[in-house]
Formats: sequence, C-alpha cells, structure tokens
Amino acid sequence: MVSRTETFILNPILTFLAYLLPPWLAPNAVTTLGGLHCTVMYAIMWYYSPNFDSVVPDWTLILSGYCTFAYYTFDCMDGKQARRTGTSSPLGQLFDHGFDCICNLAHLSAAGGYDMSGGTRWFVGLQLILQGIFGLRSGRSITPECCPTAQVTSSVSLR
Repeated sequence: MVSRTETFILNPILTFLAYLLPPWLAPNAVTTLGGLHCTVMYAIMWYYSPNFDSVVPDWTLILSGYCTFAYYTFDCMDGKQARRTGTSSPLGQLFDHGFDCICNLAHLSAAGGYDMSGGTRWFVGLQLILQGIFGLRSGRSITPECCPTAQVTSSVSLR
C-alpha cells in the first residue's frame, strides 16, 4: 500500500523532474550525480571533524541537508529515467543500490556532525516515530529494503 503523500505529492514531482532530464542521459549518470552530493557532504564533514571530536560550522549542517535532499531526489529520478528510456538492467539496479549503501557513510557523518553541534536527540526520536507510523499505516518501510539509511542513521545518532 502506497501512502497518499507518495501517490499525490512525491511521485508526480519526481516524475516531472525525471522528464526534465534529456533522454540521452544514462540513468547511471543520474545515480552518479546523486552520489557526488554524498561525496561532497562526507568530505566536508571529514575535513572539519575527522574524529567527531570537534563542532562543525553551522553551514556544513545546512549543506548536509541540501546534499541529502539532492541525493534522495536523484536517487528517485534514476529509476524513472531508466524506465522512461527503456534502459533498466540488473547491473544498473546493482549500481544504484551500491551507491545507496556507500552514501550511508555520508549520512552517518552528517548525523555525527549534527550530534557534535549540540543537536537535540528529540529530532531523531521524532524521525523514528514518524517512520514507524508511516510503516504501520502503509504496511511497508519508508526507505528502500536494500539499505535503510534513515533508520541506520537515526539509530547511530541515538547511541
């Protein structure tokens, strides 16, 4: 069962954005573009706090939020691009899921940076509660089955 938010808001927006991509653009290029956002986020977090022992500047957390949003958007668009151009393949799916799991490292570093900045754990707790409500209501997980980034990030942030 798909939620109304996914059906009426997210899917139409992501489909519209996918149709803005040129048809010659390979879906793996879209995946790579999303992965580059994760790379930038991880590199900046690592530069400012390689051992999570110092507070990162506020702008890095804002950039991390943008990079996470951009990564999620590109991650959703690559499958739509593959179906639109008829270029879906098992290798492309492996490439996409591989990036999902690698980008988990960037999400964990962003959560660590947020935690080091004195961020409240109520935010993370609220995220877990909302994911649970969504899962109970829709009968499925809010994140992909291959690599549940949001739950892992939330769990590590709670320590």
